[in-house]
Amino acid sequence: MADPLGPQHVVALEIANVQKIKAISLRLDGKSLVVTGRNASGKSSALSAIEMTLAGRESEVPEPIRRGAAKAET
Repeated sequence: MADPLGPQHVVALEIANVQKIKAISLRLDGKSLVVTGRNASGKSSALSAIEMTLAGRESEVPEPIRRGAAKAET
């Protein structure tokens, strides 16, 4: 069954206090995004934030809020 909304794209990403990320804001052009960085720099945290946004309360991200923060936002 085809998606009635058609293809979906992330056009903006704002993350605050999710796992290793303190704050980040990205504006995307709808094309591919390559995420690179050193180990433990937050690459997986960015993907977890996207999962949390799309899945909501169904998300199974362990320890989603950055240590020392009261809340996280995506």
